[in-house]
Amino acid sequence: MRKVKLFAVWAAALLILAMLTFSMVSGCSRTEAKDDGQIRNTVIKYNEILPLAYAGETAILKSVATEREMQRVELFKVQLAEENKVIRVNPVSLEVNEIERNPSGEVSVKALEIWEYRYLDRAALKPLGQWSKIRYKAVYLLVSSDKGWLVDSIDFEEELVN
Repeated sequence: MRKVKLFAVWAAALLILAMLTFSMVSGCSRTEAKDDGQIRNTVIKYNEILPLAYAGETAILKSVATEREMQRVELFKVQLAEENKVIRVNPVSLEVNEIERNPSGEVSVKALEIWEYRYLDRAALKPLGQWSKIRYKAVYLLVSSDKGWLVDSIDFEEELVN
């Protein structure tokens, strides 16, 4: 009789442990799915705001990018200014293909993008050519902050479409 009670106690303990484990794992899945949506939205918002940052103040990216990434964008604008150019860009398509979590807490997002762009004369803001399209295989590195997920850097391969 004592063995039966002991068995029942162990069975109940294992059942409780299994239920706790399941609820923790399914909770993590829901959290990751929610995070994936926030991560995806950060990349989308970054791509929506980037044309405005090129046309005006880089600080407009502050809600979706780290200082490091904003400095990269600003440096590109300075390089163009040295050539007496500015750039105008429009996102054509964005396809987020993969979201990977790194042990360091960072997240990498692989995306395929198509943009159209053209250069303008910096002083007169007159076009220096026709609109061109470019395809990027991009890997965004995002970090978590008190503001949510932020783009910290982007590595990309580019291919001129036309």
